[in-house]
Amino acid sequence: MNDGVIENVVDLLKGINNSAVGLIQKGDFEAAVKMFELGEETSLRFNYIDGALSNRLNMIKVQLLSGNFLQVIDSLDIMAEFDVSDEMRKEVTRFFKEASVTMLKAGMDMEANGDMRNALRMFERIHPYLNNKRADLVGKEIEMLRSKLGTDENPTDREDIQ
Repeated sequence: MNDGVIENVVDLLKGINNSAVGLIQKGDFEAAVKMFELGEETSLRFNYIDGALSNRLNMIKVQLLSGNFLQVIDSLDIMAEFDVSDEMRKEVTRFFKEASVTMLKAGMDMEANGDMRNALRMFERIHPYLNNKRADLVGKEIEMLRSKLGTDENPTDREDIQ
């Protein structure tokens, strides 16, 4: 790919992200998520994995901001499939450490409302990013939920983002 094409793609991605930020400022979270999805798809077309993950991470931030926790879980599942650079892995880890309390509360609310499967999915995703005390408690909760749901398998186990 020549430099002109790369420059055009970079400009396109910047425009998409700037549009998404403008939509967030207007409170149109759903449209902002769609813009970040477009940024992710564009990044993937050009095999720019870190760019795709960055857009997915921005989607998660907007989904958290708007309280769409089921979408957060789905986005986390998608994000788990990205093979990213060490620098991007550090950014993801930083984000999870900052957002883990909000996500933990969302998982507890899901569990309290009887949505055990999604609570389990949320807990499994955030578990590696919690401090030791919270990780121990959430680990026990994960075991209890797996037992209640009759599953020992962990569909979200992975070592790539820890």
